[in-house]
Amino acid sequence: MNRRGFVISGISAAGMLTSALPAVPASSPAPAMVTPAGIPALFGVVFDRRFEAARLFGRAAAWRGHMAFGYDGDLTATWLHRLEPRWSRRAGALAGMTTPAALFCLEQLAAQHWLRVVTRTGHAARRGQALVSWVIA
Repeated sequence: MNRRGFVISGISAAGMLTSALPAVPASSPAPAMVTPAGIPALFGVVFDRRFEAARLFGRAAAWRGHMAFGYDGDLTATWLHRLEPRWSRRAGALAGMTTPAALFCLEQLAAQHWLRVVTRTGHAARRGQALVSWVIA
């Protein structure tokens, strides 16, 4: 896959994820709203700023009204200050475009809040690296 194909697939994944689930304001009451498909409404999007496709994913989500949480390779601060407090209040589903390792960490942390990965799509990135777009609900 070339760079153009990668960017296009990232944009289409962002469109799919952000259009399938309605935006939820940060102050929404718990429990979170539920989509017609029975999936909790999306409260935010996580993306790895090191990758162009992930940055586009984050911008597309922010344009649609979702909170976008960018990070530069280390999810710790994002988890502690942005994600965990919201999941503790049952804020809803989270989408993202990250490395597989970051998704693994989020998957383990989400399990503590009775959440799991419900969609996962792999993407080729730079040589020897990969990205995944996903939804945790």
